[in-house]
Amino acid sequence: MHTSLPASSLAYVLLLLASGILMLILASYAFQKPARNGNHIFAYLCLAIAIYTIFYAFEVISSTLERAMIWNRLQYVGISSLPALAVVFAIRFTGRGEWLINNHIVLLWIIPAITLLLKYTDGMHGLIYQHVEATRRVGMTVLEITPGAWYWVQLVYLNLAILFSAGLLVHFFWKSGNIFRKQALVMMAGIVAPWFGHIIYQAGYSYQGMDSSPIYFSLFGMFTALGIFRYGMLDLSPIARDSIFENMRDGVAVIDTSNRMIDANPALLNIFTLNPGHKAGKHISIVFHTYPEVIAFCESVEDAGEIAVTHNGEKYVFLVKKMPVINKKNRLQGSIITFSDITEKKQAEEALIREKQKAEAANLAKSEFLANMSHEIRTPMNAILGFTETLYHRLENPGHKKMVQSVASSGKMLLSLLNDILDLSKIEAGRLVITPVPTNVSSLLDEIYMLFKDKIQQKDLTFSIEKTETLPPVIIIDETRFKQVVFNIIGNAVKFTHQGSIHIVLDFTKTSDNKGTLSFQVADTGIGIDPEQQQAIFSPFYQQSGQSNREYGGTGLGLSISLRLVENMNGSIAVNSKAGEGAVFTVCIPDLVCCEEHQPATQESEQPVEPATDPSQSLVEALSKEQREQIPRLIATLTETMIPEWEKIKDQLVIFKIEAFALQVKDMGESSGLPPLKHYADNLLTLIEHLDLEGMKEVLARFPYLIRKLESLAKGDG
Repeated sequence: MHTSLPASSLAYVLLLLASGILMLILASYAFQKPARNGNHIFAYLCLAIAIYTIFYAFEVISSTLERAMIWNRLQYVGISSLPALAVVFAIRFTGRGEWLINNHIVLLWIIPAITLLLKYTDGMHGLIYQHVEATRRVGMTVLEITPGAWYWVQLVYLNLAILFSAGLLVHFFWKSGNIFRKQALVMMAGIVAPWFGHIIYQAGYSYQGMDSSPIYFSLFGMFTALGIFRYGMLDLSPIARDSIFENMRDGVAVIDTSNRMIDANPALLNIFTLNPGHKAGKHISIVFHTYPEVIAFCESVEDAGEIAVTHNGEKYVFLVKKMPVINKKNRLQGSIITFSDITEKKQAEEALIREKQKAEAANLAKSEFLANMSHEIRTPMNAILGFTETLYHRLENPGHKKMVQSVASSGKMLLSLLNDILDLSKIEAGRLVITPVPTNVSSLLDEIYMLFKDKIQQKDLTFSIEKTETLPPVIIIDETRFKQVVFNIIGNAVKFTHQGSIHIVLDFTKTSDNKGTLSFQVADTGIGIDPEQQQAIFSPFYQQSGQSNREYGGTGLGLSISLRLVENMNGSIAVNSKAGEGAVFTVCIPDLVCCEEHQPATQESEQPVEPATDPSQSLVEALSKEQREQIPRLIATLTETMIPEWEKIKDQLVIFKIEAFALQVKDMGESSGLPPLKHYADNLLTLIEHLDLEGMKEVLARFPYLIRKLESLAKGDG
């Protein structure tokens, strides 16, 4: 090796070495990419060019022919490998991997293998070089050769392989549309380089007769790398993907603006059983020809959705999302579409829905059954209690009377529980019908007070009712259901208040000429409710923490039923309380029609309230003139049919007979259009439901007075 070279020769050698080193760098970079789509094959291709280029540089600076021939033989390791590697890379990269079956790969490597073998045995046959001489030119060794027969075979094979490979790559990029035109132009420049160098060399225009093919092959490698890696990563090239894309569990498809498939990850290929050839710029209508749902989504303007497809006889559901890909010039280059398999999730959701529907159906069936059985369940219990009460009054032995009283007490508790459960079931079954009727809510409140009067006096509580001046005398509301709500809330206040007071405010706020919101508020100084439990107390069968069932009793259904009744009337119930500081319950029912037939009730004092006369009297006095005209006919019916029934039951106190009597009176009141009888019957039925025998006695005793009052009104004395 010479110690010094002319500047031009030194520059030429350095160019060869730089080209070889650059190829080594590209090979290292390509090896770091995933081993798919020809990445590693391209790395071997760059390595082969590097071997060719670097060893040729060592050849030209050799001092003797023998040394030059050593480097020449080593060059052929790269030269002989170039054709096969170029073909395999192009096939892999363009998605035609199905071409590379084992037999085809073997055929590609036959000529390279023979070439390498003949090169190392060339001294025996001269099929590569028939004759070789070394000459010195500008300080470099130049081999002047006489080619043998196989030299031309190798040369033709090399050029055909490069032509075929370059054709595949250019066709692939060009067919993919404008998005890959940069790649195509760069690739064509790289393809022209080796042939351009070969033509110059054969025409004798190369530098000092040197073979410049290694440099031009390096240019081919550099242009190819530029087209693939540089522009590919920016413009959706299939090879420019990282490990995240490759290893994603979701399927990912990359399509261009013409809806042609550009790339797809392995997950997508597995999901739809596609082969890599489907990625070679084919239109999605071809790629997914058996999945019209996928084609429809890809061609739509939707960004996300769910699609159901049938694959191998199985139904699959995918969550699909479409994301645009914008280049540096803010131009749309294509779209990335992801396919997330949510089949199991959808199946689980459908199973939950089915189970929920089954549970709801079972619950509805239960509620329907109980709602339908309400009369059948209540009637025998009323009979049992009625005969128990009759038996109690006929017994003389104190021990026997105590046992019967125990039976009656237990029966009352059971009937109360049944009433609550049946009411709740009727609501859940949708059998509850809200029937608004003209109602004097002020008198209704007075009636309920009478039911709790004894308990209030026993506890020595201060009970006050405040009726605001805006409260109209008559409001159109479901009297029975509103009374049930008021009864439950006041009952709880009485039950849980041991000392102090219970204050009630009844208010009506107008929202138009004849409509407004009825507000009913109960404030007590009882045991109170923890804020954490204030929502739970409206759940069925719930009793707040710390409540002694033995002390307070109850089923935990009162507030639950009240809430549902109020909600069925489009109203709401609110509670404000702290443990040990009492509670305030507020019921609001909007959009109620009011009737301004009389002056509104005046504000009451803060003293315990008790009506001056019975509730029936105040209701009768509210009758209109038209209603009074119907009274004579009604009195005749009451005197002839109802008084005899009343005589039979007023002393016996048989509950089921009293209930039958009350229902008859209620039917007469509803059929005649006169509310007094209905109010009287509802009051009696409420007492029956709560098994208040003393209250029943009191109300039954008023029945003749009600008839006399009706007679007085019929004569115009009222």
